[in-house]
Amino acid sequence: MMLNLRSCLIVVAIAAFAACSGSSRLSAPGEAVFTKRNLEVDVFLARGFLGGSEYERYYAKDGFLWRECGQLDEAPSPRSRRVSLEGDEVFPPDPGLIVKERRVERLSNKQASFVASYAFDFVEAEQSSQKQLPLPGSVYSLSQPGLLEIAVGLDGQEHRVVTSVDAVVEGETNALKGSLKLAEAMRGIGPVMCDAKTFYGIARKTP
Repeated sequence: MMLNLRSCLIVVAIAAFAACSGSSRLSAPGEAVFTKRNLEVDVFLARGFLGGSEYERYYAKDGFLWRECGQLDEAPSPRSRRVSLEGDEVFPPDPGLIVKERRVERLSNKQASFVASYAFDFVEAEQSSQKQLPLPGSVYSLSQPGLLEIAVGLDGQEHRVVTSVDAVVEGETNALKGSLKLAEAMRGIGPVMCDAKTFYGIARKTP
């Protein structure tokens, strides 16, 4: 579930994806926006509710946006298996995640610039942050604030925020406000997934 391991797998997976796919399938109108600054954005949200817990995750690179949502399995069986899904090369199977929906979007120049703009703002806010961010909480309890993790790769440097969903929604610092805006921008691309127009206060911001 943690981004650093998943990011390593994603880099390898994209290289393999490029090697075995046609150039027309790989090209995206907004690709240049990402490659110019070596930009990639990875977002993971999770929080508990009365009947369980749910998550969303997003990954943008080279003009594509991968999106996924579903539920968290508090006690996954080590032997549990699921059928392969399109996009496993980018989102490797995780026994703790029960996938309900997954999509990949080819970003237009407008959409890519929209995401990049909020990613740049996030990096600036993260770099200037002087206050320690609130810690994340359990993702399995309604009374806990959940988890929000964002990693932005820009010009070969990684910028990361790990905090709670509730803290980002409350937005008491620039780093938290920047995290909220970037998460809303990632959520705003493409159709609504898992019937969730908002994720515990995190809305959809459209281009």
